[in-house]
Amino acid sequence: MLILLAAPACAESIYTQRPPDPLAIVADASAGLHGDGVADDTVALQSAIDRVAETTGQGLIFLPSGRYRISKTIYLWSGIRLIGYGRERPVISLAPNTPGYQSGHGFLGTGRYMLQFASRKPAVGQKIVDANEFTFYSGISNVDFEIGNGNPAAICIRFHVAQHSFLSHIHFAVGQGRAALEDVGNQADSLEIEGGDYGIISVRTAPAWQFLLMDSRLSGQRIAAIHTEEVGMTLIRDRIEHAPVAVEIPPDMREQLYGRDLLLRDVAVGVVLGDTTSQHHQVTLDNIRCSHVGHLLRATHDNVEGFSPIASPSD
Repeated sequence: MLILLAAPACAESIYTQRPPDPLAIVADASAGLHGDGVADDTVALQSAIDRVAETTGQGLIFLPSGRYRISKTIYLWSGIRLIGYGRERPVISLAPNTPGYQSGHGFLGTGRYMLQFASRKPAVGQKIVDANEFTFYSGISNVDFEIGNGNPAAICIRFHVAQHSFLSHIHFAVGQGRAALEDVGNQADSLEIEGGDYGIISVRTAPAWQFLLMDSRLSGQRIAAIHTEEVGMTLIRDRIEHAPVAVEIPPDMREQLYGRDLLLRDVAVGVVLGDTTSQHHQVTLDNIRCSHVGHLLRATHDNVEGFSPIASPSD
């Protein structure tokens, strides 16, 4: 039996009122934020996050409805969760042609992020450390991200975290940007990713455990919806549509891909299979619905026979 959930509604807030938590910090006008989409809220938003790190060490930041324009990377320290609330989801936006987001170096680790999950807040003068296998309890929920035109190297979030960390109920308007997520960890659910060269690009997770993406939709990517290398990419009840490739595994890379209850629509290739010569390489697809899909699978090595196109695409 095919089970497919509807894609999450764009910008539908799940916390219409601020949740009660006397220890949480509210990133609003009293904290110096404008939320008008015009003024630069980078410093004030980072200061609110830093205040949690410098006081309770771990905890919540509540961000009310509004448009928060940033101009450089925001760092979310270990154990801190950013939660949006209000009638509409708050939006963190990158204005068109923001300096520093026009070019990057290499496939991963470009550093052109709107927000980066990081380790503990460093002392003054010390280097910021990327999130890693010791980064627990960090998360973002009910906050949207938007990349304006003219930022081709921009990536919404670097998410190289460990256990008990999450992304949920987020709409990513990537547009002409690079991707919504670079490197992933633990789990995410109820994401809407629109546009970008990629939706998700990732290599092995920080603790080398699988990543779970549930009840999400990726649409309109220019190269592939998901690029994955040794991630243990696990896809449950997701929808991928209007992209050349749904899941791309490089020819020289192995992966343990598991997909169940997926809808693939208007894609040329469902899965590019990666290194099928490796005994550690596994691709398992269970209960997949295809509509206007050219090839469900495409092999990249001679030891796997080619796959025929799907004969009768149907809705």
